[in-house]
Amino acid sequence: MKLRISPLLPFLFLLGTVTHTLSSMLGMYLCLFLHELGHLITAVILHMGVSYLGILPFGVAIRLKEEQTRPIKERIWVAAAGPLASFCGAGLIFLFQKYLSQKQFFFLFCGNFALGLFNLLPILTFDGGRILFYLLSDAFGSIIGYHRVIFLSRASVCLMAAFGAFILYTTRWNPSLLMIACFFGYKMWAEGGYERVTMTQNAFDYRHKKRPDGIYKTRTLTVNHTVPLRRLLKYFSSARYCVVHIVDNEMKLKTTLTEQEIADALISEGGTITGENIYGSTTQASTKAFPIHGRRMGQYQKGPFRH
Repeated sequence: MKLRISPLLPFLFLLGTVTHTLSSMLGMYLCLFLHELGHLITAVILHMGVSYLGILPFGVAIRLKEEQTRPIKERIWVAAAGPLASFCGAGLIFLFQKYLSQKQFFFLFCGNFALGLFNLLPILTFDGGRILFYLLSDAFGSIIGYHRVIFLSRASVCLMAAFGAFILYTTRWNPSLLMIACFFGYKMWAEGGYERVTMTQNAFDYRHKKRPDGIYKTRTLTVNHTVPLRRLLKYFSSARYCVVHIVDNEMKLKTTLTEQEIADALISEGGTITGENIYGSTTQASTKAFPIHGRRMGQYQKGPFRH
């Protein structure tokens, strides 16, 4: 596990000491640690390893090993565990409020509750956005699911920023919601590249989808033989194996391809390749040799799960 502690952290604590806000900072980090602890405990229970733990000036971040290749239900449980831990923390603070000062109770209770609530917003880099992404990926494929969640994420941040600007305009002194919206927008932009690359990599990595029992959840597509195969990529998902039936203009089945064979064809022949190039819509075309990893076209008809 890679541990990263931000070099700005000591200066932040020094600033808290000078401004007499150190106790508030420590309380904030306590809320954040409790939130991430929920993710961590659930990941350990589900036998997911931790690849990265970062303590940053504005939060705590963890990354899990092979999270994108685990079943949808497990990923949703891990994502939901953080807000659930925050809400449980708020409940415990409420039960033991008599042992705390009014200021401590208000700060810790509101901090945990707000942290859990904000993380349920449909913004991709937060738990609510991840849960929504997993559900949409399972239903529509990873790439379509990603673009839909990105749209909802941007809409949520824009609405939050507009509401924050309205509050700042009416109160003349409270920029907190606007600052939070800016932070959410920055985090979404900063982590968006990592999310996109990881999502695409796992959607293509069919090796992680192999199951010991040999039984696969599949998505079946039927496409015309003139459709470029690159247009099928948006339907690939890390949760399901994709099987594609190629038909001609008369809706007669010509061949069946797996996502592995489609990926191999795109890599070796380029993005303009079609089902007709692989099999052919006529008898003459069907006898052509089309090498993918040294195989001829007739070999593709031996079964959809040939690896």
